[in-house]
Amino acid sequence: MGQEPNKPSKCIEDRQLWILNHCEIGKTILDIGGNDGHIFNNTRLAKYVTTIDIDKYDIPNFYQMDAHDLKFPNKSFDIAVLGEILEHVTDPVQVLKEANRVAKRLLMTIPDEYNWDKSLFPFQTIEEASKMKNKTIEELAIEGNPRAKEFHTEDGYKHLWHNRYYTEDTLREDLKSANIIDYKLEKLQYSGWSFFVVDTKIDSNIPEVTVQTSIPNAKIEIPKGPIITFGSEVTTGSIIPSKGKLRIALISTPFFGVPPTKYGGLEQIVWDLAEGLDELGHLVTIFGPEGSKTP
Repeated sequence: MGQEPNKPSKCIEDRQLWILNHCEIGKTILDIGGNDGHIFNNTRLAKYVTTIDIDKYDIPNFYQMDAHDLKFPNKSFDIAVLGEILEHVTDPVQVLKEANRVAKRLLMTIPDEYNWDKSLFPFQTIEEASKMKNKTIEELAIEGNPRAKEFHTEDGYKHLWHNRYYTEDTLREDLKSANIIDYKLEKLQYSGWSFFVVDTKIDSNIPEVTVQTSIPNAKIEIPKGPIITFGSEVTTGSIIPSKGKLRIALISTPFFGVPPTKYGGLEQIVWDLAEGLDELGHLVTIFGPEGSKTP
């Protein structure tokens, strides 16, 4: 039977890091509804990943495919990842069945919007988003998915918004209907967000591999100057913090602004860190996409 979830607790791990930390190097991965591949881009796992999405993206090892009807043989992948997909699809039970058919293990993240902070716009419909931003639904689709080469439009872009809102009970019902019985269900709660996370590998004796992100072939030029240690006087550069204070660079993702207006757990963590470090008197610089700001 599905295990009872742990007590919800504040944590610094967001749902994308949870997925990365539960994947093992060398295992083949199917990223279902993976969008532009942002979960695995620039990680050591990227070369093991096959991505499918109903919209078309020009990324390595990608197939435009409907998650309700996967064109892969039984158990052809070690892991199938469903990162915030079940709330978007027409028939989540069928999607779960297909994922369970083609993979030996499932990793899932599902929004728990009933426990989201109101500032994150839980339960927002496509019509409400269009009205709030004064943009057409097509304009919103392009804004939220700028790397898409071609959109599936037969459903009026509805697959890009949430079509249902899960509770723990309704999620367990769908898992049971898909004949997924053995799994571990927990909650991740951080920065106003709340997500259910599900892992069908429940053997806790198998070690996980923590994945560190990296940018291949990146050339980093280290500026000349003295080594700066905590509590030292800084005498190089135009910005001179007071004694005991640091100059800190926080590098965010290229996907969403800081702070994020909707999704964006990593970006929210960068914002929270910036606020806390600023309050301590450190000099903070955020590197992020257009629209980002500092406290």
